[in-house]
Amino acid sequence: MQRSLLPFTGTTEYTIVVAGSRTIEDPEVTYAAIERSGYPISEVVSGTAHGPDTHGENWAIMNDIPVKRMSADWESKGKKAGMLRNKKMAAYADGVVAVWDGESAGTKQMIDHAHDQKMPVFVSILGGGDYQNRYYDLSLNKIPT
Repeated sequence: MQRSLLPFTGTTEYTIVVAGSRTIEDPEVTYAAIERSGYPISEVVSGTAHGPDTHGENWAIMNDIPVKRMSADWESKGKKAGMLRNKKMAAYADGVVAVWDGESAGTKQMIDHAHDQKMPVFVSILGGGDYQNRYYDLSLNKIPT
């Protein structure tokens, strides 16, 4: 799979990871992030965690889009299970939509790993009760602080 730093263009549809912080309980926030990303989506990948992961699954179902579920194997892999799952999702997908509370280490790891893999990443960040929506797929090497 060829990776690009440019946002998705053209008529091709892509497999997109929808992930985020478990503290984000409002599905409308996740739905808005997916829509604002502008990514043409043919499949949603979910890490199956509470919050944006499952909101992404629900969005896909409502839009007749297939869902690929990739759960972390916490029992056999322990604390590294989430990181291993995130790497597996990134290897499978073309890009990421992340809804981040600005604190969750797991979501930040998913964002950073996807960026390291030169995947297009759209991040909706909670800050002071508002969400800031940004693309981190151009020339940035990290999330601006």
